[in-house]
Amino acid sequence: MKRLGVAVVEDGQLVTIGTIGYELTGKAKFNEELNAAIDVVYESFARILRERRPDEAAAEIVPLGHRLHNSEVLCGLMSVCKVMCRMNGIPWTDYGANTVKKLAAGRGNASKAAVRAAIFQEWPEWQQRDKQVRERQRQEGAIHPEGYPWDAWDAAAVALTHTRSRA
Repeated sequence: MKRLGVAVVEDGQLVTIGTIGYELTGKAKFNEELNAAIDVVYESFARILRERRPDEAAAEIVPLGHRLHNSEVLCGLMSVCKVMCRMNGIPWTDYGANTVKKLAAGRGNASKAAVRAAIFQEWPEWQQRDKQVRERQRQEGAIHPEGYPWDAWDAAAVALTHTRSRA
């Protein structure tokens, strides 16, 4: 299961993070997998737009070819989200990976762990929430509970970047 990270900030506070999961098995034709993933992301992102009614949206730029087949699907899915925002009058901003790391964690080459630590520093309640998710995963039998997935933290880093770039 592949994931598209999502984070929502309201009034300067991170209110939710999560992922939209989609299948990418490599067993079907590329366009079949892309179309199925578009259906999932379209429905999920439309629900987020209806429920949260954001004023702005932002994402990290995904370089084509970086992840081969997956990057092409991810770029297609991000394009669906961009079009949905444009159709709803929601401005969209793209950030390069180094910009996200620099604005979130202070260094363009910061590790994912350093970026997550910066998110915890900005929004400390999320460290406790992550611990709670890990504990729940442990109780459900996970040997190495991950807490919130890295894709969700990546989205939170973009949200932090966008928040800081607006300050």
